Amino acid sequence: MLNLQAIRKERPEWLEQRKITMEGAVNGMYTKQVLAVSHRWDSPDHPDPSGKQLMVLRDFLREEANESFQLVFVDFCCMPQGDRSDTEDVEFGLMLPNVNLVYLGASVLILLDRSYLSRFWTQFEAWLSFMAPSPTGLVSESRAACKRYSIRLVHGAPEKLRESILEEWGQCTVLSAHLKLSSPDVSVTNQRDKDQQLPKILQLDVAIRDHALNSGVGHDLLTSRSMSGHDCDDGGWRARALAAESEVEKLNRLLAQRQPVQVKASNLCGGSKILSAALKRRARAHPPLAQV
Repeated sequence: MLNLQAIRKERPEWLEQRKITMEGAVNGMYTKQVLAVSHRWDSPDHPDPSGKQLMVLRDFLREEANESFQLVFVDFCCMPQGDRSDTEDVEFGLMLPNVNLVYLGASVLILLDRSYLSRFWTQFEAWLSFMAPSPTGLVSESRAACKRYSIRLVHGAPEKLRESILEEWGQCTVLSAHLKLSSPDVSVTNQRDKDQQLPKILQLDVAIRDHALNSGVGHDLLTSRSMSGHDCDDGGWRARALAAESEVEKLNRLLAQRQPVQVKASNLCGGSKILSAALKRRARAHPPLAQV
């Protein structure tokens, strides 16, 4: 496995530069074509001196189900390493604060070993891969219709580790993730990385909700996210969004008829952003008839 500087010198044709955006990550633009690898470095200077991780990655890409992937993101190969030039320092400084978008928007291959669940970066990346955007922010994979992650065991890791990572992070909320990753027993090589990335957890959640609201989208956002995903089914998201929208339509009819408002609170809570957007659009078009 070569680092980025070596690839630029010896195999520049291997590289393709892409801009990863919040909009693209939310809308599932990268899940079919881009695979991000989440792995623990086996040594401080090289993530895979034995080449075992690379072999697992190679075999994964050769599987028929994964033929759609055209680009692979590996931190060692895609971000400047070691002694960096001034230009590379600037490049690295732009990439590191935003690398979370890669693991939020791309499909993710988790190379799981015994030490994976003790490291900050690997756990953060795994949690992001278990998350999916919704009008209410980040939701866990158990509530999402789109599964973006795959897990492969390395270095003789036991099968039970697969259960452990799913139990630890598969249904972890935004606040719980922030609390867990803030713990001092979650180790990181560079403490500044942890200090920089922890606020991103809460910021991402807010940014995704704002994106859904400002775009004026409800189930359209969720549908595009699911339909663009790798091996996804959008039924669950569509059902929740349509339920919320039906309550919005019912509310509009009652307001127009000046009748008492009675709608299902559960649907309004589940689609609060959709409701807010609809009410704002209606307020601009019609004078208020009642207070809700």
